Amino acid sequence: MLSAVLKELLKRRVPQILGIYLGVSWAIVEAVGFLVDRYLLSSHLVDLCIVILASLIPSVLLLAYFHGRPGQDEWTLAEKIGIPTNLVACAALLVFLFSGKDLGAVTMTVTLEDEEGQTVERVIPKSEFRKKFALFYFDNVSGDSALDWLQYGIPVGVAADLYQDPFIDVKEVASFREQIREAGYDDGLGLPMALMRTITRDAHLDRFVSGTIAADDGELSVGIGAYSS
Repeated sequence: MLSAVLKELLKRRVPQILGIYLGVSWAIVEAVGFLVDRYLLSSHLVDLCIVILASLIPSVLLLAYFHGRPGQDEWTLAEKIGIPTNLVACAALLVFLFSGKDLGAVTMTVTLEDEEGQTVERVIPKSEFRKKFALFYFDNVSGDSALDWLQYGIPVGVAADLYQDPFIDVKEVASFREQIREAGYDDGLGLPMALMRTITRDAHLDRFVSGTIAADDGELSVGIGAYSS
């Protein structure tokens, strides 16, 4: 029975057509991803493309099954009902998943006034597309108190570097000082992972960064980790 079904599908070239469709779909997704990166378009476009291509697979299977064989075939009732239904379902899914999402450019142009009172335009990232991080102090696990200052110094350097990227929004410990003190960590050091995650979530940020400072045979090593909230 199974063998007969497989033979019939091969005869109608269903696996071959589906394979070609999946290959072309992959190429389309890659091309859209390239355009998104190249022209700073919304990353939602890649997801949109994937959803459309995946949701149209039922129509591709119907067309392959009824028209894959050599020769001319009549349109069947299954196609006349199935394909429009699939298209309507695809449209409904797109509305459900992407309604309210920005599918345009990830930047916008704003008008500002400089120090001399001149009106200038600046291109800045839209808030939706900025990665938002909480940056906490690092922990000195070396046992050398002479390195304690690095617990504060290294995060300052990391923040200064991240500030150069307009697509990254960094919130330092000063933004969470009160919440950290209420948790009993007046110096902001040694925060447990659970507390850092809670603080990050409460601030509606995407991720948090923390790290450790160690020393081995006089060599300083710094470990940095980025964690999802």
